[in-house]
Amino acid sequence: MRPTNERATPRVLLVVDDMGVGGTQKQVAAVAGRLVDAGIETGIVCLERGGVNLEPLRARMEVHILGVKRIYDHKAASATASLSRIIRTGRWDVVEAYLPAAHFISAISCAAGAARCIVARRNSARLDPPWYAAAAPLVNRMSALSIANSQSVKKSVVKRYLIRPSKVAVIPNIIDPPASSCQRAEARKQLSIAPDAFTVAAVGTMRPVKDYPTVLRAFAGLACRGLKAVLVLAGDGSERGRILRLAHALGLNGELRILGTTSHVQEVLAAADLYVHASVSEGSSNALLEAMAARLPAVVSDIPANRECLEGLGEYFAPGDWRGCLDGFLKVAADPPAASRKARRLQQAVRRRFDVQKSIARRRRIYTALMEAAQ
Repeated sequence: MRPTNERATPRVLLVVDDMGVGGTQKQVAAVAGRLVDAGIETGIVCLERGGVNLEPLRARMEVHILGVKRIYDHKAASATASLSRIIRTGRWDVVEAYLPAAHFISAISCAAGAARCIVARRNSARLDPPWYAAAAPLVNRMSALSIANSQSVKKSVVKRYLIRPSKVAVIPNIIDPPASSCQRAEARKQLSIAPDAFTVAAVGTMRPVKDYPTVLRAFAGLACRGLKAVLVLAGDGSERGRILRLAHALGLNGELRILGTTSHVQEVLAAADLYVHASVSEGSSNALLEAMAARLPAVVSDIPANRECLEGLGEYFAPGDWRGCLDGFLKVAADPPAASRKARRLQQAVRRRFDVQKSIARRRRIYTALMEAAQ
């Protein structure tokens, strides 16, 4: 145990698989930066590798990269020992772990009592890989708390793993203000989009759970109705090849723009008339929240996380229902003033519910309580 008068402010170590492209990695970077801004000593450990979201943080905090790729070989055992040593020698009070492998290794590394472990939950528990579902009861017992990024994620974790609701806190994602004030006309010029083209945007990693095929089929229906339209996809991933093949089969080559990984998301949103989000499962989508902050109408899959984000102000379709998605597109296109009024209310909802200062203050209270409980 540490002496009770040793330190008033906790030291927080964030652990994640990597800091490459992705919503989780972007959120870790946002949390880390804001914690440092708030005067909380913060460090980052990447189990596998660094990445683009790590680079801006290197000069601001302690960073470790362990080089482990699997949790079940000798390197994973070595990584667990390394993380335990980092926690002990760095005298970290709280370890907050993101993604399954980091959850598992961090919980074991904290077992000796050198720090309290928090499991950061960002997706529905039903998306957990089988190995993690088997290990989760152990991880949960060895962790002091879970932090979910939405009520829907909390409900899924409580239901699947029978965790006491009091052991799962809800802290929304950090949504930073737009990094640029790019205007619509300039954004369209940069993306080679005609001023009168009805533009649909989607942002996110190209993985099966994001269900881009439904978006493409819905957009093909829009184009078939004679509306001059453009679909802009910002992101990359394992599904890119499948998306390109489907776009070719649907004859969308002239109307589809796949930008790949880009740092110009705000320009994409500024150029768009609506935002589409077709995920079949979600925790709380950063990209959807950013679209709301950019005052875009939203056409989304009808899943609990999207209902929670949009507060009933979106156009909803059943997951995988491209015709329902198309109906949402047509509704927005048919009545722009009504869509704009809803979008304004979405922007107000984001500003009201996703207050960064309140989020960081809540984290500070949690970290301090865990540190004091360990003394």
